[in-house]
Amino acid sequence: MPSPFPGMDPFIECGPWSDFHATFISEMKRVLNRDLPDGYAARVEQRVFVDDEPPASESREVAPDTVVFESDVSRSGSPSPGMPARKTSATVAHIVEWPTPVQYRESWLEIRDLEHSRIVSMIELLSPTNKRRRTSGRRLYLRKRHQVLESRSHFIEIDLLRGGGTVWPVAVRPPGDYYVAVSRAERRPKVELYSWTLRDALPSVSIPLKAGTPDVILSLRDAFNSVYEDSRYGRSLYSISLSPKLSAEDQLWVHPLLQQPADSHPN
Repeated sequence: MPSPFPGMDPFIECGPWSDFHATFISEMKRVLNRDLPDGYAARVEQRVFVDDEPPASESREVAPDTVVFESDVSRSGSPSPGMPARKTSATVAHIVEWPTPVQYRESWLEIRDLEHSRIVSMIELLSPTNKRRRTSGRRLYLRKRHQVLESRSHFIEIDLLRGGGTVWPVAVRPPGDYYVAVSRAERRPKVELYSWTLRDALPSVSIPLKAGTPDVILSLRDAFNSVYEDSRYGRSLYSISLSPKLSAEDQLWVHPLLQQPADSHPN
């Protein structure tokens, strides 16, 4: 069953995102290795980190109180012989949540020059942990991006998340729900920025290689369609509440899409 959306499916962001992230990176690797010229190969790399900041969707307040009793009264309820009776005291303890450290594993793609064992291009698919402020995931990601931008490697950042803020380093960017930034080493600080809305198809992106080698074209739309169908997301996905919520106009646009029979969905 294909997705009812012409481009990125916003329900994935609030549902099986971890599965999608891993599978989408693997699919991009497969497509790139099919299309890359001889002498290049796409490889998946991974970082592991611990963060104690819960995702916004999992944050919650715990309000009820509990009463903890302190008493020297024996189990029978009577004072011990020779001991004066003492009053039972009650202390109200508030139930609160301490952050629980969570281990995350995040993958990215590297295109390598096999002859010289050099990273030619790095491709990052952003996760919520990269975008949430004051988290280890964001700090590690920004540090890694800074290192790549100071190197001779090209850098490609793919953001398929509507929520979570932004890691975009400047205040001004074209309007849109989703973005891809392509930073070519020889053109820095200038960046090629792809932007599109929920209603648009996912674009094809030019991935730079070594000087003198033509770009390889990565179709995000084809990769998405393959992942969606192979992962069997299907109708159960659309019982999830969206966060961030859609605008009133987008809600009106989305509603009939979800009512269409599966065989009429766009490919």
